[in-house]
Amino acid sequence: MKKIYYLVTVAAILFTSCKKAMLDETSKDKITQDAVFNTPEGLSTAVTALYNLDRNIFRNDAESTVWTSFIRAEDITVTRAGSGIGFARYDNTINASTSQVRLFWSHYYTIIERANKIITSGEQQGLTNAEVAQAVAEAKVFRARSYFYLFRTFDRIILNTEPTTVDNLERTYTPANPEDVYALMYSDLDYAISKLTYNPQNIGRYTQGVARHVKAQVALWKKDYEEAALQADEIITKGPYKLLTDPGDIFKGANLNHTEAILVSQWDRAAGGSAGNPVGHRLAQYFVPNYFKQAGILVSDANGGSAWGRTYPNPYLLSLYSANDKRLAAFYKLFWVYDNPSTLPAGKTLGQRVTASNASIYFDQLYPACFKYVDQWTKLAPNEAQSFKDIIIYRLAETYLIGAEAHMRLGGANDVTAVKYMSDLRSRAGLGPFNGAVTEDLILDEDARELSFEGQRWYMLKRLGKLVERVKLYAGDPAVNAIQARTGIQSYHVRWPIPQSEIDNMKGKGNFTQNDGYPQ
Repeated sequence: MKKIYYLVTVAAILFTSCKKAMLDETSKDKITQDAVFNTPEGLSTAVTALYNLDRNIFRNDAESTVWTSFIRAEDITVTRAGSGIGFARYDNTINASTSQVRLFWSHYYTIIERANKIITSGEQQGLTNAEVAQAVAEAKVFRARSYFYLFRTFDRIILNTEPTTVDNLERTYTPANPEDVYALMYSDLDYAISKLTYNPQNIGRYTQGVARHVKAQVALWKKDYEEAALQADEIITKGPYKLLTDPGDIFKGANLNHTEAILVSQWDRAAGGSAGNPVGHRLAQYFVPNYFKQAGILVSDANGGSAWGRTYPNPYLLSLYSANDKRLAAFYKLFWVYDNPSTLPAGKTLGQRVTASNASIYFDQLYPACFKYVDQWTKLAPNEAQSFKDIIIYRLAETYLIGAEAHMRLGGANDVTAVKYMSDLRSRAGLGPFNGAVTEDLILDEDARELSFEGQRWYMLKRLGKLVERVKLYAGDPAVNAIQARTGIQSYHVRWPIPQSEIDNMKGKGNFTQNDGYPQ
């Protein structure tokens, strides 16, 4: 199989505004939107463009969408700085006019709008054509995933399955019934499951495994534990996936399309940009402190490369690991040592552990780091900011945790399958077989140990009704005076405000008002 990078200039052009073209009676382009949406080949091109669009959640680097969609203050992180730091402190900068809120909302609704066009056009062409059915299936996964992100983040959303045309610009806006949102996501994912295979022609495309994994996630939110268990079991027992033997291999390398990966965002310097100016992502920088400010430490791949020092694993997270848990060394760098003879401070020796003179310097420069995104494979030099290392979106370890929880909900703490799934994960971590009771607390702890910094913790705590409680108990780190989240979080922070620009656009066109707790 070949890896696909989604550099589709034609499709990108076709998805841009056509206001100028509407003034001309005939198009001077050889390829028009009609050609794209009225042929099987065109629909395939349009779907490919969606993958490129979706990567913008990581590619746009002004800490706009990455910052807020990937890591939000929960119980296992501490945040030092960044343009979106209000989301880590739960202060009054989280409001309807915050740019990150608007960008998150518009990112996923843009995907939904384009997916709607593909789905509608595909249905008009006829789903008996295999290429059309494939395009529609992938578009339905895009739509389901986008609605799932929006629903979990805002609670009250707009549900629309029709592409926007001049005939339906004037709409009445009413918050969607949650059951209708679930019904659409289930329907979209069921169709995708029936049409997609586990092994796509191009790596990185949506597969049956992706559709089943997302449906298992959705089912947990719906408290449909039978469906969550069914989908997790199907992936684990019948899918082509397998847990890697060593946790240290999960994030090792530029190409992360290994047996544990279910969905991977594809990146490549050669094919990842345009006009000779490739644009990567900067995820590694967020989670590594500014160690390079310390004399005697090299800027090196072993030390994490270029860094911004935004968000780190907090003491509570690190306390959850036993000393023999392989994930502790695999996922984190806990301290730095002097390794640069040319700048070695007087009285220090190479290999000696670096210590900070005060808490502020420690927080900025020497705090433990998450190394899941550190890249020594694609960067041209250790101090280069951007990376073209793949990003794992879903992996089998999460499926195991979904399955363990679903079976525990159905069969109790000693359910055989729940215990087996938990045992498989913990054995891989070097902790030996597990024969105890699978409880909600154990699942929460194992989720933290396995999936920290992978973007799902905030949602899990919200789903279980524990976000406010656990933020107040564990968020941040008192030792570095970073406990603003503990005192700042309010009950309404379990959902984001609706962007003010959207409220303004909907004013007088229905009953869509601002979420409770935020200024109306």
